[in-house]
Amino acid sequence: MMNPNRELVEEFMALTEDSKEYHAEQSPPRRLLEQLYRDLEDTRRRCLYTSGAGKIAVVGLSNVGKSTLVNALLGFPVAAVRNGPCTASIIEFVHGQEYRIDGSSDSLVSESMSFPSLQALTRKLGGMMSHYSPASRRWHKLVVTLPCDLLSKGLILVDTPGFGAPGELGAQDDAAVTRFLKQDAARVFWVVTAEGNVGAREHAVFASLLAERCDDLIVTNADELTKDERARWEMQHRPQLSLQTNIYFVDAKIANAALANSDMEAWERSGVQDLIVRITDLAANPAAIETVGDKLERLGVAIAKRVQHEEFERVRSPLFSRTAAARLRSLLPDELKRGPWGRLFGE
Repeated sequence: MMNPNRELVEEFMALTEDSKEYHAEQSPPRRLLEQLYRDLEDTRRRCLYTSGAGKIAVVGLSNVGKSTLVNALLGFPVAAVRNGPCTASIIEFVHGQEYRIDGSSDSLVSESMSFPSLQALTRKLGGMMSHYSPASRRWHKLVVTLPCDLLSKGLILVDTPGFGAPGELGAQDDAAVTRFLKQDAARVFWVVTAEGNVGAREHAVFASLLAERCDDLIVTNADELTKDERARWEMQHRPQLSLQTNIYFVDAKIANAALANSDMEAWERSGVQDLIVRITDLAANPAAIETVGDKLERLGVAIAKRVQHEEFERVRSPLFSRTAAARLRSLLPDELKRGPWGRLFGE
């Protein structure tokens, strides 16, 4: 029997494909429809995707500030932070009333350690997770238990090695992250830095490994970007991203300093609270991918926003084929008819 969600998405795809023929190559409507089609393909794949693991993985190239961000989210300075590639293992943070590390190595040897305090756990974890500690051994995965409110609903936050570091260690890190993402991650938060562009390598990693489970892009070191600069950054990179991607501008260093100094003004300025709200919403049902209706609603909002942009001012014809749009409008659930799709199809 046909999956009704998938059937609805495929109707959207057919409408988008038909409508492309009404617009010239490289015109703003044609480019927008091509991007919409790619997003719909991704949504169709997600109709078949389920996961029993409530894990959010923080993923990005080496040295973009993933561990610093994880510390800010947890509210504890627990993950070691250094310049250059640092995190050498998959590290899962889970909720519990004790401080504990459970580690498994590539040789299948496992070890469980309990600690009297966060400080003791942090000292031990720094040696176990780091490429640079001579006392460390190559752990396959570390599970860190600590009393963190963010994780109290069963969510698991995962710090991952950075992609793209040079040499043999970098290749091992790439393989470890690839294996984890393919087998174990329910949701991915993609981390980039405001200090550089999102390059071809990052987009290749996103397309091959992240796209099906990533709706959230985190831009770190963003405190000095003004509101206008953030808007320009988004306009520059949005065409290369999914239309559904949420973009968060954060500065985790400011957030961690604010936590240490109980500085609420700096905490709000850091932008991390918005990300915590997003994670808290996901934690209500961390294993579930968002409903197809939710995704289509967000796509409609994104399309309506783009159509209002200045690049569409001289476009005379409607974005969608009127005949096909009328047919699809008749199939829409009421909640989508009342949203931006109803207006877009009625243009």
